Amino acid sequence: MRLLFLTSLVFILSVVGYSQSAIKVSFVTQTQHSETSLKSVPSHIRTAALQQLNSIKKKSVMIVQGSVVYFEIKPQQIDIKQEGTISSNDRTSGVLFSKDLSLEGSYPGIKLLKNYKTKTIKTKIKGKLTTEKLAAVNWKITNKKKKILGYSCYEATTTFKNKLLTVYVTNDLKVSGSPSDLPFINGLVLLYKHGNSTTTAQRIELNQEEPLNFL
Repeated sequence: MRLLFLTSLVFILSVVGYSQSAIKVSFVTQTQHSETSLKSVPSHIRTAALQQLNSIKKKSVMIVQGSVVYFEIKPQQIDIKQEGTISSNDRTSGVLFSKDLSLEGSYPGIKLLKNYKTKTIKTKIKGKLTTEKLAAVNWKITNKKKKILGYSCYEATTTFKNKLLTVYVTNDLKVSGSPSDLPFINGLVLLYKHGNSTTTAQRIELNQEEPLNFL
């Protein structure tokens, strides 16, 4: 009886330890828009609009437990208040206009479940669970290195969705994981640049609980 009790206790402790051995990485994504992308915006407010757009930051979280990656973009409400004067596009007139340039909007939440072993990605679309293969890419390891949040990272590049993808990856944490729908690489991605967007890890938390009923 005593042996059975000890065996059960060891099993329970191992389950608890496993469920709390996940690694959580919090990211922030910032997109740099150009004036050419705002051609439809009146020229006299284009600079202010560009500053607003470039100030928006999206928050996301990646949790890695073994070969499983849980990725979530939190729903976000955008409410930027900006009032003041802006100059007209006629620099010789010296005319100033008073304008409310406040920006409101929202981003929907997204959840993705990825598997390093099977190289698959799962998500729910209109309540229906879908599973797809992650894109297969050829990584090129460069000689560039940097430290992110104290972890040594190496740089790798590839082409993903017809755009250059640059990632900085660490092997210090002995796990492999990539945020969003990015393909996997050997190690944990802490920074990536894709198109005009840059996503950077802001915080890494060890010994976290594995999510339950994620999708």
